[in-house]
Amino acid sequence: MFKKTCVSGVASLKSNRLVSSSSSTMRSFHQSYSLNQHREKLKVGFIGLGQMGARMAPNLLKPDVNAFDVYAYDVMDSNVDLTLKKQPNIKACKSIDQIMQQNPDCVITMLPTPKIVTEVYNEVISLKEKYGVTKADHSNIRTVCIDSSTVDPKTVQDIQHLMEQQKLNISIMDAPVSGGVNGAENATLTFMVGTDNKTDFEFAKTLLSKMGKSIVLCGDKVGMGQVAKLCNNLVLAISMAGVSEALVLGTQLGMDPKVLSQIFGTSTAQCWSVTSYNPYPGVMENVPSSRNYEGGFAVNLMLKDLGLVNGAAKNIGYDLAMGQMVEQLYKQASTNGLGQKDFGAILKYFKDQLETK
Repeated sequence: MFKKTCVSGVASLKSNRLVSSSSSTMRSFHQSYSLNQHREKLKVGFIGLGQMGARMAPNLLKPDVNAFDVYAYDVMDSNVDLTLKKQPNIKACKSIDQIMQQNPDCVITMLPTPKIVTEVYNEVISLKEKYGVTKADHSNIRTVCIDSSTVDPKTVQDIQHLMEQQKLNISIMDAPVSGGVNGAENATLTFMVGTDNKTDFEFAKTLLSKMGKSIVLCGDKVGMGQVAKLCNNLVLAISMAGVSEALVLGTQLGMDPKVLSQIFGTSTAQCWSVTSYNPYPGVMENVPSSRNYEGGFAVNLMLKDLGLVNGAAKNIGYDLAMGQMVEQLYKQASTNGLGQKDFGAILKYFKDQLETK
């Protein structure tokens, strides 16, 4: 189980109940949106504080640090420390158990692989059974789970099925994101949501709107958000590879990469990989390509997503010509030592291959 890999030493969680807010405004807000209206404040758990989660969780408490009680956990102490540095009012937890002891109204997860997502939710469901009815609240707290990881649709659908079997007043929706680390930092993410529960969706929007600018209901079925995300990342991987290859070609033929990027940005080649996340070092500030491809969305994570894309396609008998080709390109980049670099390092892979000839 995921809990066996937990790292200890994170700031301890206060066990006493928090003092209720006396603000009538906050009470009105909470009672409008909470599924557990006897509570004064929403309790939100956040599990997974990596490159994205560490930037998303602090935005839950902007602009009002008293808006919610946010309890956060990650297996890496350094990730927790980074999150607390950004927002000291977040309450660090040593385990998922400590989060679930709070009987949270919502649990948000941002995790790297389907296997870890499944392990975490197996534990969440088990702990929900243990702590679901509290002596303090004298009620069965409803918990809405929002998984913002990128996984295959079946993973989150299987979790939903298990929750329904247990009848523990807990539900899940998938809400993967687009926008990268800059979008997470600036609360401009797009959330792609799949759920069959409109009440849960309206509730979730009050939290997701703190972390993003666009919240799209992709279908009335859990897993539809993941379908949208996988298709989006297929386009992203192909466009980043195409932009990178063209920039390498242009610069090798003598073109200034900034001028070429400017032309792309005002021509039919215009796309996010050109104008917001340019892969050529020095063309844009504050993007991974100008930091030696450090930070950002790793090649290995893109490779994982492309595996999910091609796997989902094969399940319906569809062999993706470009999908399989671009997966092989990122696999080669990873094999050549770029696995932990931002996925824009596909440009560096192309340049390195050219220089070895």
